[in-house]
Amino acid sequence: MVTEPNEELHVPTDPEEQQRIRTRFFRRCVELLPELIEKMEQQDRKAALQQLQHLFERRLSRELTTAELGVLHERFARLGADRLSDVVIDLDRAAFAAWLADPAAS
Repeated sequence: MVTEPNEELHVPTDPEEQQRIRTRFFRRCVELLPELIEKMEQQDRKAALQQLQHLFERRLSRELTTAELGVLHERFARLGADRLSDVVIDLDRAAFAAWLADPAAS
């Protein structure tokens, strides 16, 4: 709620009313917390996928195809960022390309 400069802001002086306001405020915060956490996790996943895509493309010296991007997303969900980072660092270009093309790779 935006107040006009000439409007007065009512601040209750009654301790019970202040407590009711605090209680409503904290309840609302608790209600919004799961949504906030989910948004933060989505942003973290998106950032991790972008970083991994960059690493994959550097290892292959080319952009990923649409199919390979799908593989990246699926394996990210299934194996996690740590495993994908290990694979891209530990394998040479040919072995990495074979790993990426193998549907059974883990």
